[in-house]
Amino acid sequence: MDNTMKNALLINTLFNDDILKISINGRSVINTILEKALKLFKKSDIYILSHIDSHYIKNELNNFHVIEVDKRVAADVLPLIYKKIKDYDTMVYFFADEPLVDVEITKRLITLHNEEIADYSYGEGFVKGIAPEILSVELLPKLALLDRDKDTEITDKKALFNLLSKEINSFDIETLFADKDLRLMRFELATSEKRYRLIVERLVSIAGSFDIPYGSICDIIEKRPEIVRTIPSYIEIELTNKLHYPLIYYPISAITRERGVMEYKDYRAILKSILNFTDRIHISISYLGEPLLHKDIRRIIEDTVKEKNVSLIVETDGIDFTPDFSNFITDLDADNLTIIFQVDAVNDDTYRKIHGTEIKYVERNIRYLLSKVKRNVYVQMVRMDMNEDEMLDFYRMWEKEGAGVIIQKYNDFLGNLPKLSSVDLRPLEKICCYHLMRDMVVLFDGDVPRCKQDINANYLLGNVLSESMENVWSRGEPHFKSYCIEKYDEDCKRCDEYYVFNF
Repeated sequence: MDNTMKNALLINTLFNDDILKISINGRSVINTILEKALKLFKKSDIYILSHIDSHYIKNELNNFHVIEVDKRVAADVLPLIYKKIKDYDTMVYFFADEPLVDVEITKRLITLHNEEIADYSYGEGFVKGIAPEILSVELLPKLALLDRDKDTEITDKKALFNLLSKEINSFDIETLFADKDLRLMRFELATSEKRYRLIVERLVSIAGSFDIPYGSICDIIEKRPEIVRTIPSYIEIELTNKLHYPLIYYPISAITRERGVMEYKDYRAILKSILNFTDRIHISISYLGEPLLHKDIRRIIEDTVKEKNVSLIVETDGIDFTPDFSNFITDLDADNLTIIFQVDAVNDDTYRKIHGTEIKYVERNIRYLLSKVKRNVYVQMVRMDMNEDEMLDFYRMWEKEGAGVIIQKYNDFLGNLPKLSSVDLRPLEKICCYHLMRDMVVLFDGDVPRCKQDINANYLLGNVLSESMENVWSRGEPHFKSYCIEKYDEDCKRCDEYYVFNF
């Protein structure tokens, strides 16, 4: 490590006190991070970024330099940090929920940063939680000025890089590349979220230590990929399997199981089970049906958006999304609600082939909602040969209107629908299936199939109305393990959805 430069360490502890109190295998996470910090820095060079209301920091870490803030916006926080550490050359930046940060990789990054006299240095290809960010102390006030709209929360782990990216050509950036890249597994090594905390717990139990070299972490996960399958991040719920009109990319006619509508009381019970089993979760209520056809759709949406750890997605054909329903949605003023309109075309003839009705009423409904709110409102095109030529016009038209635009891959549901797209976006090498790893589907009666492709629940994992969601979810693990070692059944062998991720 370059000793000619003055290096300070800042540990961001802007989490609630319950997160800061977390222990793994009887050891405090924050104390573990401090032990690693003391291998790199003198105690006098370690600073704790804390919220002024944190009793935990005041009681437990008052023997360190503490920078107290009452706001979390970068424009306000970064100048305060600069004021405290302006006599240093370099700031190394840890987060208090990342106990597996690698000491040796940190040393290499510090050396790289100081030798190259960089403004900002980071690790590329590492799982988040392994390599810290490093920046020139003189960069702090410049980044604060880049937060012009005061909309960058310093609790966001991408905050510094996002600010830097606004004028990225103005800064000298150095990169340390990982020997192995596990980012395709889509996980973090952090303890502030349950799904990632469970991964940290499993790794520590296997290794018997928090001092696990990154290469060893890669080896463990390559041999035992089920370690990263903890709890679902995305749950699709079938409120109904009815549609206004036959939709060309919905396999309704191929459903041979019993069809029906989810009872409101059953939805409430399922939502409670989800909240008990997960922490932050995305829920879609549009699996294989039009959610606005459910008689209790307003109550269902209201109940769900009240839960602040839930992000609700309503994917709709827009036919019943009348001005009155738009007013209901805007009155909720819910940041955790996303509306996705299935539009799929610009020309009316193309729309009729896909949806079986006219486009003008749906466009009218979308435009009315956009006149009220643009936040979290999207239009979607499922990409098929019949609408391929309209894709660019579709994007331009709706972007101009203020909607977000989603281009979705066509799914033939294991041959239950005809091949309507000749586009093949599969990666060159097959990877572990994201749906088996991260997603759950709940049918109208509480049954849980193996995945979204299993429309008739031929591989039934259980029923969340009659048993715990944890038990049902655990039965999917053997399917995931088999997939990762390339032991595919016929359905998994022919499926091309494995690389498409949601959240």
